[in-house]
Amino acid sequence: MKNQTVTSIVHHHIKEGKVDNFLLWLKKIRGESSKFEGYIDALLIDSCGNKNERISIFRFESQGLLNKWLDSKIHQDLLIELKLIVERETHITSYAGLEFWFDQAPQNRMKMSLLTFIGLLPLVLYIPPVIEKITGLNDVSLNAVSTAIIVLMMTYLVMPFVMKITNLLKRS
Repeated sequence: MKNQTVTSIVHHHIKEGKVDNFLLWLKKIRGESSKFEGYIDALLIDSCGNKNERISIFRFESQGLLNKWLDSKIHQDLLIELKLIVERETHITSYAGLEFWFDQAPQNRMKMSLLTFIGLLPLVLYIPPVIEKITGLNDVSLNAVSTAIIVLMMTYLVMPFVMKITNLLKRS
């Protein structure tokens, strides 16, 4: 099987009064992970219901490259530092390809629905007419090709971009 992008989702329960320490630690781990082969990106999601809960997401080009990062000495050292900041053991779950879309319940469904709608609407409005003009397809064929393109764009371009913008807006 061909290597698939791997998404690693990490749940953090931060000790009271240690959020600033966690954010500094997160900056350090994001910087170190970005030096590793196969690194794609990293995001932070604030949990809406709990001010001391955060979810960090790391994406790598393959499970093997993610494992090199997870098994590295620098990662192990950073996990030791993290133990002073979090209330309980950090839980890491990894998903290949599109699996993570279907296994994660969003913390705020209305917000996630709105972000998905904003990302999806322009694609639904503009991709089918462009595909029709280029290929001459219609009906079921046009819908199938357009849907495939929209799903790929949402998964690999639009939603990662929307999440980065959302995180940047939260920080400012």
